[in-house]
Amino acid sequence: VYYQDQQIRLTTDAIELNFSELSGEVKRTKFQLIRSTIRGEADSIGLYEDRPLNITNVGFTSCPPGKESWLLQSSNVEVDPKTGWGEAEDVTLRLNDIPVIYLPSISFPIDDRRKSGLLYPSISTSTRNGLEMEIPWYWNIANDKDATFTPRPMSNRGVMLGAEYRQLTQHTATEVFAEYLANDARGQAGKEDRFFYHINSNYSEGDHWNGNLAISSVSDDDYFFDFGGNFNSGNVNLLQRLAKINYEHEYWSFSGILSNDEILSSAEDTYSRLPQLRLSLIYPETIAGITSKMFIEATAFRREKSVEAERLTIIPEFSLPMQWLSGYIKPQLKVNYSHYSQSDSTENLPDSVNRTVPIFSVDSGLYFERNIKLKQQNFTQTLEPRLYYLYVPNKEQNAIALFDTTSVNNGVDSLFRENRYSGFDRIGDSNQLSLAITSRFFEQEFGQEKLRITVGRAYYLEDREVNLAIFSNGLSAVDLGIDKRKNSALITNVELGLYDHWWLKSELEYDDSASRTEKGVLGIQYNAPGLLLNLQHRLHRFDVGEDIEQAELSFSWKLNDEFSFVGRWQQDIINNRTIDSFAGLEYESCCWAIRLV
Repeated sequence: VYYQDQQIRLTTDAIELNFSELSGEVKRTKFQLIRSTIRGEADSIGLYEDRPLNITNVGFTSCPPGKESWLLQSSNVEVDPKTGWGEAEDVTLRLNDIPVIYLPSISFPIDDRRKSGLLYPSISTSTRNGLEMEIPWYWNIANDKDATFTPRPMSNRGVMLGAEYRQLTQHTATEVFAEYLANDARGQAGKEDRFFYHINSNYSEGDHWNGNLAISSVSDDDYFFDFGGNFNSGNVNLLQRLAKINYEHEYWSFSGILSNDEILSSAEDTYSRLPQLRLSLIYPETIAGITSKMFIEATAFRREKSVEAERLTIIPEFSLPMQWLSGYIKPQLKVNYSHYSQSDSTENLPDSVNRTVPIFSVDSGLYFERNIKLKQQNFTQTLEPRLYYLYVPNKEQNAIALFDTTSVNNGVDSLFRENRYSGFDRIGDSNQLSLAITSRFFEQEFGQEKLRITVGRAYYLEDREVNLAIFSNGLSAVDLGIDKRKNSALITNVELGLYDHWWLKSELEYDDSASRTEKGVLGIQYNAPGLLLNLQHRLHRFDVGEDIEQAELSFSWKLNDEFSFVGRWQQDIINNRTIDSFAGLEYESCCWAIRLV
């Protein structure tokens, strides 16, 4: 007999139904709950229209048929679709048919409704923390808020307490997470109390207003390396602390930011922005085809024992874009005006600085395409030359400290940037002509891009006098003197799709005057069902500081439906040392997993 109603579907040799009482009973049956993945076998099931199901001497699981990794055996189970929960008595948990836990009673969900109670635990062991267990308890406070409390005993360190709170309102989504470990047995002297907290709240209202609040703090630089946690990475180096509000309109937008980020593993912090105000204006009408924009920013930079400043930046922009099907020309004129009010006790910088720099550019490009056949396959090939002229006069800027400026060098895109530095503290002088040619090959049948090649170079018509090497922290720099090179490095970019699963990506910057590669990335990827393989080589030479040359191999290999193998190896070639390496094996069933890394 096959039977199904709104609660259950089942098969049995015989079924007894009482139509007047709308009830029934089946014996020795296999069943599946309608609103759940739970299935099983039972000696008997009592069927009622308006009452919970009553199941006796049952074994049930949510694993797929033939893969009963876990099974709960119970003398009596009551399933109530109205509440979305089931109650089981006299319960034994069996893993691969081995009894491991006995519980007098247990409740379990049969749909997606939430309920307070214990969640699944996690057990692990490591050389750093010893044997540890996470036992989360979930509190369903209300429809719009909940909380999770997680004790985490570690045999080598003690008991860490963790808590997460979440709340949704009409306009906000807020998460608060915190962890605390008192008297860490392996903590440094004077730093035995370890903690981390993170607050994140997103705000939106209508089509115009949105905002974000993100605050994080940690007890010490080694916290993430020791504990990982819900915000899981051993390489976290920056904790973001900011409050931001945005208003966006069709023709203008405004944002206000307060930020005070914390850098780990460094004695120096970045500058705080207390506050930063930005206003962008777009004039929708054109006069003789000319479009206009305006950008205004006011920022107060604060940092202890450093130069502090208030900076006002105003940038009007005018452009005359001309575009047609086979190309475009876009002349553009900007005027970058900045005023600094600096307070300096160490570097003898002036209290007030005004700087006005005009920036003129002409960007142009053409598009050609043709149909070709390669190895009996039809392709569309494009040829896309791009010519860019940039003129920025030299302005003396040594009287301005560095607040939010770093060097920018990102391959082909750097040929078409109006400033080789980020931020507004340094504007690089330039009289240059950049030329790049891109060719792409598309499959005509599916439109997939199989090959892209770009070659480009900038030609300098005048020496460049603003020539800084800025350290990675962005807070100090070395003046390299006048740059007398007549052209930039030759930049090439190649992306090649080999067959269906292989991809090759390469970007090189070759300085022919020094006969060496200044920057290069070569990567090969194999991506097929069940296997992802990456092989990469990186090279970067710096004017100041240590060069970088690294090789990396990483893979994720699904051996079968249950077993997966992952690994990564990263090597510092210059210093002949391993930077990072790991290998991991995972067994994952339908509802439990074990990992060794």
